[in-house]
Amino acid sequence: MKDKKRFSPPAIGGISLLVVFAVLCLTIFALLSLSTVRADMRLADATVESVADYYAADLEAQTILARLRAGERPDGVTVEGNIYSLIWTRPQKLWSGAADNFASLMKHWVFP
Repeated sequence: MKDKKRFSPPAIGGISLLVVFAVLCLTIFALLSLSTVRADMRLADATVESVADYYAADLEAQTILARLRAGERPDGVTVEGNIYSLIWTRPQKLWSGAADNFASLMKHWVFP
């Protein structure tokens, strides 16, 4: 009976536990970083679209303004004294964010 060996589980030391914990933490941080990058990319794409829409609206408004200064009266422009009004007919997606401020600004022009 003395020949039988006793079974002893492998000893896991503190260093091994620390390494497992560090690998687990690094994996979680990598997944969180990936998630953040994807969210930032969606935000950047939305910003690019918003800025492009803003400048498209600005171009349209400047074109209408140039036509008014040249003496023409584009469709939709009404005149009351020296105030020119325009019903803004841009697509609905322009009515958000900075474009909303621009559209409300361009609703009335005053010429001296």
